[in-house]
Amino acid sequence: MALQTSGLISMSDIRTELGLTGAVSLGSMSNTAGLSDPDSMSEFYGYPLTLFMGGEFSFSPTGACSATTTLPYYHDGAGAYPAYNDLVYSFTGVDVLSNGWYKGDPSANVVFSISSGVVSEFRNC
Repeated sequence: MALQTSGLISMSDIRTELGLTGAVSLGSMSNTAGLSDPDSMSEFYGYPLTLFMGGEFSFSPTGACSATTTLPYYHDGAGAYPAYNDLVYSFTGVDVLSNGWYKGDPSANVVFSISSGVVSEFRNC
């Protein structure tokens, strides 16, 4: 089960999510999770997130359809690509995507809209 995406996260919550026992430091948990330095509790919001390659931001679905999927994004859903109501981040659990249109799964030939960091709509290209 993923950690929450906002609010207070405890060291115990993180340790449990990582399957660790005993006394551990934030640095060792961050290393175990594969996160980069500097270590921060906020790195664990929504952990574990799913990495996917997406297209650049666009103001329109048409613009997003023409984008190549070369940028790393992360989402808090269970699938390989974001679904409705998933939070989508440009960096591991820190910055949600700006409002606009993005291309996700290139094989599905669809784009999705972000509103306040959340997937709110899909359109076919």
